[in-house]
Amino acid sequence: MPKRLVDVFDRGGAKLFTYMIGLEEEACLDAEFEEVALIFAERSGLVAAEEIPHLTAACEGAASVPESVQVSKPARAKGNVLSLIKHRMKKASLSGSARSKRHA
Repeated sequence: MPKRLVDVFDRGGAKLFTYMIGLEEEACLDAEFEEVALIFAERSGLVAAEEIPHLTAACEGAASVPESVQVSKPARAKGNVLSLIKHRMKKASLSGSARSKRHA
């Protein structure tokens, strides 16, 4: 199970959270780890609803682009990676509830 530290930033670039993310698949993309971190930040209840679309995430140790070269990111759209992550999280929660039913 690959694990990565992922930082979540607000629109001003201030670090809000750092999460240790572990995914079951061995060949996961950085974007998958980042999407999970964003989902955790959104569900934490510690970020105002109007700030959620402006959150960004980056795996620690990832090469960063200098600010002078950065282009503003468009609003995050639901894509294949996000759908894959949500599917995996749902699958994991279902298998966890099935395990707890067996133990009861």
